[in-house]
Amino acid sequence: MRDLVDAVVCTDVDGAERAAVAAEVEALTVRLRAARRSQSMLLVRFDGGWVENVTQAATGPLNPLASRATYLDGEGGTSPLPSPAEPGDPPGLVRMRVVLSDAHGGPPSRAHGGSVAMLLDQVLGMSVAAAGRPGMTVSLTVRFRRATPLHVPLLVTARFTGEEGRRRFAEGEITVEGGDGTVTASGSGVFAAARP
Repeated sequence: MRDLVDAVVCTDVDGAERAAVAAEVEALTVRLRAARRSQSMLLVRFDGGWVENVTQAATGPLNPLASRATYLDGEGGTSPLPSPAEPGDPPGLVRMRVVLSDAHGGPPSRAHGGSVAMLLDQVLGMSVAAAGRPGMTVSLTVRFRRATPLHVPLLVTARFTGEEGRRRFAEGEITVEGGDGTVTASGSGVFAAARP
């Protein structure tokens, strides 16, 4: 489905072909709507107890609008979930590799600022959850430092930085993986724990 979204964004076929494809997509849509959940959220509990909404907008593996993402462990391996902390890691350290496609574009060959902010929000939230202090976003501050490119691996890193009462704090950044370490965007978030 993600490939279909990317193809739609960049297609240059003529109007007649677009109309024919739209009719086929409509037929597939009818088939998928034959059995529909009452809400979009789909929570999955993974080994080790981690729970994730696999349809969420930023990186949900079952959301065709989400970016393609994998989490990294301390040894450079990949996982569909954040890895447990390694000795010496700051609390709630989360590393994610992501490649943004044309569907996330803004300026030519660059990511839309909203897509960048959504990635930071997701990984900052995963960081507070990985620290055992989950919460909902109440504030997100993003600093755009350079244009974030499309079609290249990006490393999104976040760390839990503390808490006060129900509020949890995290900060993080996006860098072009394998580059010179230049940060394209950084951010901080405040997350609130659910009321008892």
